[in-house]
Amino acid sequence: MMAHMLAENELLVIGAVHWDILGKVTSPFALGDDLPGNVQRRVGGVAATVALAIARSKVPVSLMAATGDDIEGEDLIRHVEKAGVNTEWMILQSSMVTDRYIAIEDNESLVAAVADCNCLERSESVMFESAKTWLQKQSTINCRPTMIVDGNMSADFLDRLGNSHAASSARIVYVAASKKKVCGLQTVSCRHRFSLYLNRFEAEHLMDTSLTDSYRAAQALMAAGYRCFVITDGQRAAADGHDDSIVTVKPRTCIMPLQTGAGDRFAAVHLIARRRGFERHQSLMMAHQAAMIGEEAHT
Repeated sequence: MMAHMLAENELLVIGAVHWDILGKVTSPFALGDDLPGNVQRRVGGVAATVALAIARSKVPVSLMAATGDDIEGEDLIRHVEKAGVNTEWMILQSSMVTDRYIAIEDNESLVAAVADCNCLERSESVMFESAKTWLQKQSTINCRPTMIVDGNMSADFLDRLGNSHAASSARIVYVAASKKKVCGLQTVSCRHRFSLYLNRFEAEHLMDTSLTDSYRAAQALMAAGYRCFVITDGQRAAADGHDDSIVTVKPRTCIMPLQTGAGDRFAAVHLIARRRGFERHQSLMMAHQAAMIGEEAHT
């Protein structure tokens, strides 16, 4: 794994990296169907997808994730490094198989998915200590550190990190991973200091109520005490909530090559656009455009 001197304004992304096996069918998919389609393999995981999108924006970024000490893990690290992501903070779990994810999509949405995150789950304590070390190194640079945390991390990890002295001055960005896992935020005592990226369905589970669109979801999050977040809703309008203000932008209509990872690319591009000073409406439009672009597959 390559190592380098800590770069000024470097971002750290913490969470999952694995191989995605993605099946795409063009006709509606029903339970028990066996349909022709396209199957591809690509680098996946919320954290890895975010880090790769940030690297494409030419912003220094490190990935803190875990793989097994197998050929698939070596191949993952090689692909991530080749894309310009620093892997100095990667963790190799001996005698473990690298995590995997399998999903099936039709033209409308995700049909079903299964995620194997054993390596990640085994590595949380090591990652917490490593995150504190990264923050200590950042303290030598005259800038506010930003950590992007994947929603696959446990509520305990989020609580410990958010309440740690090392992270007291850091901006912590939370990128949701699923409807089920986002509910863990409800038990995190410092959750309101996080900047959130989530979709409307995840917002519904976090708020435990039905929300008809991103604007109403944003109103619900604000009422619950959240002050910095972005809520997407597929090809409907996305909402950017900041302090007491909400702005919404509807994307151009098009068919995405794959749904998986679109929200993660959205989060990365939006975050970088805002850091570079683009106004809120324009940042949402840039993020929407990035979400519609499929990733290169690896075989």
